[in-house]
Amino acid sequence: PEDLVVKQATDVLRRRWIELRLRGVPEPEIRKHLDDLQNDSAAHAVYSLRAFFLLEEIAKREKVFATEEEVERRIAAVAAREGTTPDRMRERLARAGDLSELRVAIRHEAVEDLIRKRCEARAAQGGQGAAAREDTPPHKPGKGKKG
Repeated sequence: PEDLVVKQATDVLRRRWIELRLRGVPEPEIRKHLDDLQNDSAAHAVYSLRAFFLLEEIAKREKVFATEEEVERRIAAVAAREGTTPDRMRERLARAGDLSELRVAIRHEAVEDLIRKRCEARAAQGGQGAAAREDTPPHKPGKGKKG
């Protein structure tokens, strides 16, 4: 639906802004990046919606969460870079409605790290994990272990 794409386009820009700030990218570079992204926002929003739901599903299945400790650590890092206190930064993020976006960004980073580590582990095994699954008959619903 178009209204969902428009909302996602806005959320994509907000989430990207948070991600770039967390990485310490200077504000002028962030603005330029967001301007470029906004020009392609409709197409990117559709792609991003798919990625968002995929990452959320993986997070749910793998029980990946943004811990409060990680949220506080990220807030403190941004506050230090911007020369303010963590409490003031948290208040600023809360007023802007960006705390939930911060949690989403942290959760998605954790899922991406999980995927990357699993791919690296399989590559280190020489692809044996994938080969073993190909030799295994497919799981039939209602039989055997839940998976």
